[in-house]
Amino acid sequence: MITIFEQNFVPWKFNPRNSDYEPDTGNRQYVKSIKLQQNQADPTDGMKSSSPIDESYTLSMPTSGDVVITANSSIGLSYGLTTFSQLFFLHSDGGAYTKLAPVTISDAPKFTHRGLNMDTARNFFPIADVLRTLDAMAFTKMNFFVGSNQSQKAFMLTFKALAHHRCSKLAIRDSSSARAFR
Repeated sequence: MITIFEQNFVPWKFNPRNSDYEPDTGNRQYVKSIKLQQNQADPTDGMKSSSPIDESYTLSMPTSGDVVITANSSIGLSYGLTTFSQLFFLHSDGGAYTKLAPVTISDAPKFTHRGLNMDTARNFFPIADVLRTLDAMAFTKMNFFVGSNQSQKAFMLTFKALAHHRCSKLAIRDSSSARAFR
């Protein structure tokens, strides 16, 4: 929900000019509950599994306000929560709203690897820019980040667990030292 309340995204471009696109605040309906249901256990070897992880999910938001997100993996649940947060917009009178309820969304990635390669050896990027890029990648459900931090081809970093990059520290290592940042 950081996207809604701190970034102040307002869908003004999706509506006709000078229109009152925000709903009336007198007739509010609320999300009463969010149920997360994982149908299968995650692989015990984590991201080292040879078989691809099922990242699909189904999100159901009926008019009753009882939201259900169902997935076969924790990553699918994470993507479902990301999509849930993207359904809402900040209201000028406070709170958030959506014009899309009731809605049911079934989503699955078309490609196993969706990512970005960032060459920090040949191009300078401040740490804040790298973190902003990782946030944007997580927001758009990309799952693979390759960071090149030396000019040699033999040393590259690969992060397969991009969906959870805010939950743990990412270590960037060069040949002489290691440093961690959030």
